[in-house]
Amino acid sequence: MLSNREIVKLSNTYMRMKQTYCFFSTFAHRVLTVASARAKLLTLIALCLFSVGNIWGKTWSWTATSGAFGTSKNVDVMLNQKQWNVQRNEIFYTGFLSSCIIQLGSKSGAEEVTLSCSDFTNALISSVEVECSSYNGAHKCSISVGGDTYLNSTSTSKWETVSTLTGTGSSSGEIIIKFSGGSRALYIKSITITYKDASSYTVTPVANPTEGGSVSVEGNKITATPNTGWKISTKNPYTVTGTATVAQSGNEFTVTPSSNCTVQI
Repeated sequence: MLSNREIVKLSNTYMRMKQTYCFFSTFAHRVLTVASARAKLLTLIALCLFSVGNIWGKTWSWTATSGAFGTSKNVDVMLNQKQWNVQRNEIFYTGFLSSCIIQLGSKSGAEEVTLSCSDFTNALISSVEVECSSYNGAHKCSISVGGDTYLNSTSTSKWETVSTLTGTGSSSGEIIIKFSGGSRALYIKSITITYKDASSYTVTPVANPTEGGSVSVEGNKITATPNTGWKISTKNPYTVTGTATVAQSGNEFTVTPSSNCTVQI
């Protein structure tokens, strides 16, 4: 039979063990709670990053393959499911290097090359990138979309270094990549287009008055063509029925609609 002193001692030991258990139990719960909160935070950050990534739009890319540009001065070709037109002012040489690079021209003569595509329908193009090079960097590259300049005439890198030239903007319409000048060969490795789907809202242009000229729309861009003796008003160049923002550059008006709208020029 235990004495009173032994009973008290055992009771105190039990209480200390219970307090220790409660401490570690609470600590473990807090650790799990913090871990759970951190996991939720990381998930939220990942979702936010995914959403932000989607804002930047879609990407189309093509890497050179043998025979992709044909051997004619003017030919339509399919590059990664998009139709492109290839124009060459001369045909001196057509080759393909093992590093996935097309060579156009040689020491026999330089070629001026224009690549164009109108297959990105209902799309706003934000950037056009071209991996290219030329002998002594003599070729110059320019890029436009829907008539808007994305890249002014810029020299390519010197062969054998292939670098990326990038044109940026926010327009719809035909993409034109033009290589001019040059002294010998031009080398093209890849093309990358970044874009987003244009709004499904309808933009209707109207000339006011009609005898003053005509207006046309392509994608989200309206072009006004005044008749002889007429010009676009500098005080009130346009009015909008519906909801949209309009950016004017000369006779061109870039429309960003948030509803079906009519833009009167």
